[in-house]
Amino acid sequence: MELYIFQLAKGVGGASLLTRAHFRRLYKYQYMLDHDTNGHCHRVGQLMRCFARQLGFPEQDCLVAYILGYVHDCGKYHVPDAILRKGGPLNAAEFDVVKLHPLLGAEIVFSTTGSRELADVIAAHHERLDGSGYPYGFGERQIMPLSRMLSICDSFEAMTA
Repeated sequence: MELYIFQLAKGVGGASLLTRAHFRRLYKYQYMLDHDTNGHCHRVGQLMRCFARQLGFPEQDCLVAYILGYVHDCGKYHVPDAILRKGGPLNAAEFDVVKLHPLLGAEIVFSTTGSRELADVIAAHHERLDGSGYPYGFGERQIMPLSRMLSICDSFEAMTA
């Protein structure tokens, strides 16, 4: 019988059970990313945990927030290194490839955990309140609270690293 670490039932609607095996499979993708991206993801996870604590989330949900922050860029595993490590600005075609990483990450999370709720949080982490984000162009009312938190933490970490 597998030991369940926690049950995610608050903040993303519906219960999803995650096991240690799920975590190991998700972390595997992070370790395959380059050192800088892995470091960024770890810092985003820490920010997410702190943000969740400040909002008064129960400790189990703070752990969920950390995990979401840590794996938010796992879809970059499928983006070619030549694009990820390009020294200058990306052209439109390259940026279109990068913009796929939230969807690719969501598929990794869903195939690993079976949780559509967690996958949807990852998929929407580059959405913006004014509808200018990607991949869906969601507006303010369509973006889940955890995706909003993730976007804030991701942006803050990128600007202050």
